[in-house]
Amino acid sequence: MTTTNAHQKLAGKPSKPTAKRKTAAKPTRKSLLIKALSKAKPVTAARIATALSLQPHSVRAAISGLRKEGLVVETIKSPSGGPASYKIVPQAEESAKQGNGS
Repeated sequence: MTTTNAHQKLAGKPSKPTAKRKTAAKPTRKSLLIKALSKAKPVTAARIATALSLQPHSVRAAISGLRKEGLVVETIKSPSGGPASYKIVPQAEESAKQGNGS
């Protein structure tokens, strides 16, 4: 604190506001999950869990939450019985699968 600021505070005068640095907001786990699921190649819950420092069951719960919000998340089961993979289906592609709605 400078002497001037100290005197202003003692005198009851408001000090000049200091300029705050603008920092980029830290991405949320939800935004990182959406980004991972939006890629062209499907990804497993275990791989997302490792990347986001979550448990696989927490990833599956978060995917369920995305579905409740209206995102279409496709589950792709492994033909060899391995873990399922997940991928967000773009809205245009989803409406094409359902037909024209006529």
